[in-house]
Amino acid sequence: FSLRGFQYPLLRQRRQTLPVFSSRLSASPYTSLVDMPRDIIASIDQGTQSSRVILFDKKTRIVTARHQEHKQIHPQSGWVEHDPMEILGNVRRLLHDSVIHYKHMREKSPSLTLLRQNSKASTEATGIELHAIGIANQRETVVAWDKTTGKPLHNAIVWLDTRTQSLVDDFKQNSAKGAGLVEFLREKTGLPLATYFSALKMKWLIDNCAEVKKAVEEGRCCLGTIDTWLLW
Repeated sequence: FSLRGFQYPLLRQRRQTLPVFSSRLSASPYTSLVDMPRDIIASIDQGTQSSRVILFDKKTRIVTARHQEHKQIHPQSGWVEHDPMEILGNVRRLLHDSVIHYKHMREKSPSLTLLRQNSKASTEATGIELHAIGIANQRETVVAWDKTTGKPLHNAIVWLDTRTQSLVDDFKQNSAKGAGLVEFLREKTGLPLATYFSALKMKWLIDNCAEVKKAVEEGRCCLGTIDTWLLW
């Protein structure tokens, strides 16, 4: 695909070739500053257990990577929650640290000595430019937040949480249109009605969390998945 004048090959079967990263800084694939491009793109992988940031150059080579786990909250059996502020803080820190680390890698390169003979060239050569950020996220995990304060109104309800089972049962058993709705959803999506979906989690928050319900009534509630929370 093309991005700001650069051509990036498609990442086919990339998951099979990526190494496993810890919270430590990854080793550099470059041997000198000349080989270390200043133009990079960032990938944020916000997962169920942890958040990861990987920087790539325009040839899809890994520049550096970091990851950080976050707390799993279980208020009761079958319920799984995350702290949206913890996730946001982790992603911000990982992105910042990854970019700073790569900048330091370039600045400490032995080949920089030659470039320092020209101060202007040195400044231009050691700087880096982040062209784009991509986000992969937990899919159906839901966050509710106040758009006036930017603060979460409730912990994020994680995709594997089963607290909305009663809503699924109501649709299937008690609603006159339940059977038709279930079949309609299956035909459109290829999936059965289940606790996995975000809409049911959003309804549960409105029905069971006073802060969320009040914020919705006052027009200041935002509801979305983790990627929308990070983007906002």
